[in-house]
Amino acid sequence: MQPVYILFGIISFSLLLFLGMSVYIISGLIKTPASSKASYLHGPTPAVSVLIAMRNEGFYIDDLINSLAKQIYPPESFELIIVDDQSDDWHFNKVKDRLLRSSLLHYKLLRNPGAGKKEALAYGVKCAANEMIVQTDGDVTVGPMWLWGMTRQLLNKHNGVVLGQVEMVSGKDLWSKYAALDFLSLQAATLGFVNKQNPIMANGANLSFMRETYFRFRK
Repeated sequence: MQPVYILFGIISFSLLLFLGMSVYIISGLIKTPASSKASYLHGPTPAVSVLIAMRNEGFYIDDLINSLAKQIYPPESFELIIVDDQSDDWHFNKVKDRLLRSSLLHYKLLRNPGAGKKEALAYGVKCAANEMIVQTDGDVTVGPMWLWGMTRQLLNKHNGVVLGQVEMVSGKDLWSKYAALDFLSLQAATLGFVNKQNPIMANGANLSFMRETYFRFRK
């Protein structure tokens, strides 16, 4: 067989695969239900643990703590757990100092007894005081209704895990805009597959789950 035919076959198969996947994702996106933010402000406010694993992210701690302090959620109903994953002393002390100066009522700053983010998160879940866990990253900021939305979804769906949206803020240069667009495509693919009842990926910067579910499936 001539190389040109092999190349044509590979390209044709790739295009068909791409088109088929695109149709599958779009059909899933169409199923996205409308949501009402007003409905979040009614009903129970379950106790929740906000979990963050950090490594040398002291530069972002001010914005993160400020956004958590502005949550439209009873401050007595959530705790913040930060598990430090072998950060340099400056970053660890920066986070510790910012927590001491914050208006948060309940928080814990822990050292990861193991190594790596996976172990840090596992230790944080183990030390959580609440059954409901909402996870994010150390270099993000969250909107004021973040905890309301994530807890409502977890309570309403009764599925043990909720995948949340993550938005990348792009700069003015072309490369950062391309990176933001690429990230948006991953978010769309995630939502499309979820709506088709076939989740294949998630983003740990916005994730909520039940503590029991985590330990049941953790390997």
